[in-house]
Amino acid sequence: MEGASDAQHKERSATDRYCSTASLGAEADNVQFNGTGHFYISPTRSYIVTFILFLINLLNYMDRFIIAGVLGDIQDYFKINDTLAGLLQT
Repeated sequence: MEGASDAQHKERSATDRYCSTASLGAEADNVQFNGTGHFYISPTRSYIVTFILFLINLLNYMDRFIIAGVLGDIQDYFKINDTLAGLLQT
């Protein structure tokens, strides 16, 4: 019984791998599996993905805190007091 279930498991995992790469479409040529059945991502691709995520995080940070850096200039230009400037910040 155990031998049959092992064979079925191996067959199922091979089918799962095939289905996984088939569902990727054009990207299937770039996908590789290591011996454990997990995806293999090249170091170059991992650096590119990390850099893109870094840029997204940097833009998110700049977007939130850009007003704090120029709040004094905004107050002078629009002639608003600290209360209104605080409301602008929120």
